[in-house]
Amino acid sequence: MAHAVGRAAGAVAQAQSTGNNAEPQCSFRAGRLVAVVNVDRSPQPFDRLERGIVEATQQFGTVREYAAPQRIAKLGLDASWFPEGGQLLTADSRELLTVAVKWPGSATLKRKALAVALARAYLAQDR
Repeated sequence: MAHAVGRAAGAVAQAQSTGNNAEPQCSFRAGRLVAVVNVDRSPQPFDRLERGIVEATQQFGTVREYAAPQRIAKLGLDASWFPEGGQLLTADSRELLTVAVKWPGSATLKRKALAVALARAYLAQDR
């Protein structure tokens, strides 16, 4: 994360914990920037990813109340950025990753780019 946001490695605090889904997660903090990566190893990660994307895309009214997910190409088996919550969801054949980024005062593109960089790092690891 430090490299992705242009900070020294020592400027980024990190902590491992368990998410509210009882799965492992890592939290990163650098000033007001907070990023949380949840690694969900429950069965059928791709199916759950696709269901999440479809459900977030559905709108049952004439006026859209929130932005639809934005597909991100070439990340995992599939990936989408959810602008409303500042989250990225992606999956490989074993895990569903949720990357949440809270970075007050930053542009959406910066938050999205950081989420993609973190997801790529996690997907590249051989766990």
